[in-house]
Amino acid sequence: MRLYDALSVLSKSSPFAVSTDVERTDELRQIKDYLYVPSEIEEQFALKLNKLADKNAGILFLCGSSGDGKSEILTRYKNSYQQLIDFHLDGTHSNSPQETAVEALNERFTKYKQSKRPLVVGINVGMLGNFAEEGAVEHDDIKSIIKEFLAVDSDTTSSDYRFLCFEDFQRFSFSSEGVDSEFAQSIMKKLTKLSDENPFYSLLQSEIHRDTSSYLAVNFKLLARKEVQQLLIELLLCARLAKNQFMTARALLDFLYQLLCSKGYLFDTLFEGGDNELLDNLQSYDPALVRSKELDQFIVEQSTDATVLDFKTFTDELEDEFGVIRVDSAYSHVRLFYLLHRIEFSSNYHRTFFQKSDDDLVRTFARLWLLHSGITGEGLSENYLFDFYFEKLIPSLHTYINRSAPQLPSDEFVISEYGETIVAAKLNITPDFERISKGKEKKTMCFQAYLLAEGEQIGVIEVTLNMLELLLDVLKGYQPTRYDNEVILLLDEVVELILSVARKQSSLVFWRNGECTTFKKHHDKYIGVQEG
Repeated sequence: MRLYDALSVLSKSSPFAVSTDVERTDELRQIKDYLYVPSEIEEQFALKLNKLADKNAGILFLCGSSGDGKSEILTRYKNSYQQLIDFHLDGTHSNSPQETAVEALNERFTKYKQSKRPLVVGINVGMLGNFAEEGAVEHDDIKSIIKEFLAVDSDTTSSDYRFLCFEDFQRFSFSSEGVDSEFAQSIMKKLTKLSDENPFYSLLQSEIHRDTSSYLAVNFKLLARKEVQQLLIELLLCARLAKNQFMTARALLDFLYQLLCSKGYLFDTLFEGGDNELLDNLQSYDPALVRSKELDQFIVEQSTDATVLDFKTFTDELEDEFGVIRVDSAYSHVRLFYLLHRIEFSSNYHRTFFQKSDDDLVRTFARLWLLHSGITGEGLSENYLFDFYFEKLIPSLHTYINRSAPQLPSDEFVISEYGETIVAAKLNITPDFERISKGKEKKTMCFQAYLLAEGEQIGVIEVTLNMLELLLDVLKGYQPTRYDNEVILLLDEVVELILSVARKQSSLVFWRNGECTTFKKHHDKYIGVQEG
């Protein structure tokens, strides 16, 4: 067997992409089994399954989205429990072309009520909603409990119906060191482990023996580096946070297959898109789109065939270390520099273009998420939190609100404009540390920031990765436009929360031609006027 053939089990088009009742004991099945990594949701599933086996009735729904690994878990436990529990592996399928999936579920639930045996159902969340609306009247009890689950997005209080949802188990985690994904990391480590325990390892040696510089051999060596694996995890997190791309098991395995088995080098495939949703969402992070003096100079040198000794030394040693020999494009070299920029290698020529920064967006988001979760430790301090509120969040909101009047002092916020006259209100905005200290973030998609305006609580501000990036860009002078779509709408909602407090203030400032007049209401009848 060739390495390429073995890696085919990762592809979403492989017959192994979806587990079924049909048992296979061939070599490819053993290779797929080697890569299997038990997940947190599987541990919870096993616990609930044991409890279900001790009962005479009850339904356990394992739900999520297509490709997240439901069928893999269900088929692994079906043989051990089928004497005690019935299994319906896929609620999106019917038993015949003449039958709909809802009708198949109606039939399955009818049998459940007649059999008095516990039942496990694997089903997509969307299909749960369809059955709750379209299921038979005789199953209104089940439809009701499903609607309750979908409404509160958590397990129900019923002892007979339990739900386990993949989206409740986060694929990524934050620490003071940055971001991690135990799920993705475990798979990549097993796949590239340089040991005879790994069935891919001996096949890799054969591939290298045939051609040390084959794309497949080079890509495998690159992926085996822990620094490259960490970079991939951070990019996948960006796709999750910025583009709401959920990382399913099937999508991740196919992602790795595409990186390894494409007709090119991994560092190009990573940013060129393709028939994989994860790859498609990484195109906007292409380092070849980055502009800097150093990168522009490098690209010019390559276009004029100028010889740089350090670069020549780097490429020679790159061939010796990884087998990379066919990089003709300057932009491909830029991608290669980025992929390896955390690795000490050769003269470190490649590290002059992409320096690892403690202030990169993902790392900043991770630290703020942790601090808003009440987590402290090495690299995390209250000073970092103070800096975010006083040096970033509040000034950014002030800059955005006053974009038509940047000359206003930091405690004044524009309420409205009448021709050349600007009306503003004085506001003292501070962090609401009492609410911040009670924060217990659970989902990685955002953290919740809290502000006080004149001592009055402002509603919860949900800061996503896109929102954080926009806030930081505003501070640098960026003017948001309608092309910022959803994130600008979220920012406008935050602005409205602030202005709703500003409009209630007893003091207003009128600016015209660089001069200001302050009107302040005293009691109910008098208004004081102050020039300048």
